[in-house]
Amino acid sequence: MTEKTPEQQEIETLREHNADLLADLKKVRKKLAEAVEHSEALSTERDTAQGDLRRLMLEKPVNAMLDRVAVLPKHFRTEFESRGYRFELDNENVVIRDTEGNPAMIDDREATFTEADIKDLVLEGWKPEKERSDHVENFAKLVIGSRASGGVGTGTGHAPKPAPERLPTGLR
Repeated sequence: MTEKTPEQQEIETLREHNADLLADLKKVRKKLAEAVEHSEALSTERDTAQGDLRRLMLEKPVNAMLDRVAVLPKHFRTEFESRGYRFELDNENVVIRDTEGNPAMIDDREATFTEADIKDLVLEGWKPEKERSDHVENFAKLVIGSRASGGVGTGTGHAPKPAPERLPTGLR
């Protein structure tokens, strides 16, 4: 057996060190791939949670409000958004914004998320009739004016007469 020269021993040591470094690199790459996979899973979960939160905090209240405000809520919302208004969440409260992201204004105050303000915003009730936009007529057809059904009777104030007492009949 031949004795290795110092250069050969150094080369062998460097090869072993290189093999160790390659093994470490494989481990790090594997951990990185696992971390990326985990990050993507968390990202998907986050997006799903944000979608659920948006649905619960924004879409559900807006849809319920539009059901009370409009005859055709989906069409109303489409018209509403085409006129430059949108509903947004602001500190867990629903607000109405214009196209630039500013609060929608009714005359000189901010519109709030109420039936009255939504109707007032689209019907422009604060403006003189001559200054109102053309779209007001479209919204007037979509907005529910009143839910009064006239089903509540006033009554006469008199109680019905009791039926006369029946006399016993038949054999006694």
